Amino acid sequence: MKKPLVIGLVGPTAIGKTRLAIQVAQHFQTSIISADSRQMFQHFNIGTAKPTPSERNEAKHHFVDFLHPTADYSAGQFERDVLDLINQDNRNIWVLAGGSGMYVKAMIHGFDPLPHDPQIREKLNEDFSSSGLEAIRHQLEKLDPEYCKTADMSNPQRMIRALEVCLVSGQPYSQLRKDNHKDRPFDLILFGLNGDREWLYERINLRVLNMLEEGLEKEVGELLKWKECNSFRSVGYQEWLPYFEGSESIETVTEKIQQNTRRFAKRQLTYFKNQMNPIWLDAQNPEAALGQITQAVEEQLAQS
Repeated sequence: MKKPLVIGLVGPTAIGKTRLAIQVAQHFQTSIISADSRQMFQHFNIGTAKPTPSERNEAKHHFVDFLHPTADYSAGQFERDVLDLINQDNRNIWVLAGGSGMYVKAMIHGFDPLPHDPQIREKLNEDFSSSGLEAIRHQLEKLDPEYCKTADMSNPQRMIRALEVCLVSGQPYSQLRKDNHKDRPFDLILFGLNGDREWLYERINLRVLNMLEEGLEKEVGELLKWKECNSFRSVGYQEWLPYFEGSESIETVTEKIQQNTRRFAKRQLTYFKNQMNPIWLDAQNPEAALGQITQAVEEQLAQS
């Protein structure tokens, strides 16, 4: 039986994945599997650059806006949910789009269950509460420097989980995630969007300013009741805490979000280059990128 084809589209934040994914989905009359770990949460709209209702009307997006802010969700669960969706929906082509590298990798390569020890996890959570993130970071850099090169080192939950795996297994977390390819019930052609660094950073800075104009300050204020949840622990939200405590200005918050988003984009690019090896496209010429995608996909479909 012929496998469905997944057209993957990855790249850093603000590079233009959402718009291009919609165009590809419309061209092949299909829907989009979103691999963005932050856009999955309800109410987190502006700061995650979530596809607007209008954009979701242009093409159906799966795994957007489907989790309560208090929910725990993992790359392993995403893998299972995506495979269920593909198996249940008799569709020949899918579009996968997103910048959460671990979620993309879980879907296209597989994600084995990693060791867990509740006592070690509890101890690490206590260390974090008493000594802060720096203590966790210091341990993790010693045990798994490779992971630290591409990880979001401002995300306590992910750092604690990685450190837990290192301590339980006696092996680097990054090593356990390698060479874990499983058979997939689909074929894949993977594209990556990239552009000039200065151009991308300019887009990021402008996007943050646009978010402020759209009401990001008000959105964050309404979400503070979930500030201890994983959903809140991301760029664009964490930076606001000193502002609402009265210790930083909105100008400082804006600069921090821009800086942290640029750093995040750099880590994303490093991850996709090292872990995925996609066919790279020029994000500064989206029309040409769309043409390259449709041509490559149609050639693959003709050969299968």
